[in-house]
Amino acid sequence: MNTTKVIATRGGENILNKLYLTIDGKKNSISCDRVLNKQYNIRFIIEIVEEKLSYTDEILGDKLVDSSLGEFLIKPDSEIILSNEDSSFNNKLNFNLAFDKECFVGVKIYESNPINSHGALEVIPVPTDIINVYVYFSETKKVNEKTDDIQYVFDGYNHLGFFLVDLPRMKKVIELEYGKKELDLVVEFSTSELIDKLFEEEIIMIVWGINPYTYPIYSSEYSKLIKPLLGEEFKQEGIFNIDEKINELSIVPGYELSTWPKFLEKEWPKIKLQGKGKKTYLKPFCLKNDDSETVITSFLVYREEGILEKNEPLLNVDLLYS
Repeated sequence: MNTTKVIATRGGENILNKLYLTIDGKKNSISCDRVLNKQYNIRFIIEIVEEKLSYTDEILGDKLVDSSLGEFLIKPDSEIILSNEDSSFNNKLNFNLAFDKECFVGVKIYESNPINSHGALEVIPVPTDIINVYVYFSETKKVNEKTDDIQYVFDGYNHLGFFLVDLPRMKKVIELEYGKKELDLVVEFSTSELIDKLFEEEIIMIVWGINPYTYPIYSSEYSKLIKPLLGEEFKQEGIFNIDEKINELSIVPGYELSTWPKFLEKEWPKIKLQGKGKKTYLKPFCLKNDDSETVITSFLVYREEGILEKNEPLLNVDLLYS
């Protein structure tokens, strides 16, 4: 079984363009040909690999670096430090590396940008893009990626959040109720029973009243595999009954709700619903830095056996600063 450690911080070229992995006093530069000269949310993933990497390129972003630092004699008491040039970022990797032999050290670096940058995101005081730095230790020079089905959608949202929905079935419900007319669904969701009808049809999950920010959304049947990447479970969550016949849902920003039915003309990213059962979780996670500040808030979508008596949408919650 792979062993994974995840570290989060914020920074730019002071970290990313002057990054080192020091093994028993030998300093090894982790270089990127591209100068990364803006601020990022940075996630370091350090993994001991038995056969396969836990996380695929598809869920980490656009690959900027894929290289080997070489072969090193790693002992159980080896001192391994991840740092930048002036040591303002300095982390001793003090989890037990299960080697007492030569092993290969590989590095991959990815940049992940949201699909859309909503105007509200331009004024928030923290970065909105993500850099993933993946450092792995392996007894074999060549490692493969796992084929476990983890999906990923990364986008920016304002305070109206987002919703996951079966759009064709949503269209049928609304047209049966209102006919073919233009609607502001923000108003209808707040003042009518429309959202309850959509819940009854088991076709929608909704997050509303959140911090304007960029949020990765993951879908996986293997929550134990993906959770180390995401950090701590948030104290609140969304839980919904979703029709077991539905295999995937479209993800639509909440600010589009005011433009019904115009937003149906757009192509929206879709995410699979994995696992078995109607009970479907939309669970937020907070990846924090050493000062317990949230750096990345992610969502995990997965099914479980069971049926809810009542849907529990995630409403009016501080996912960034609490």
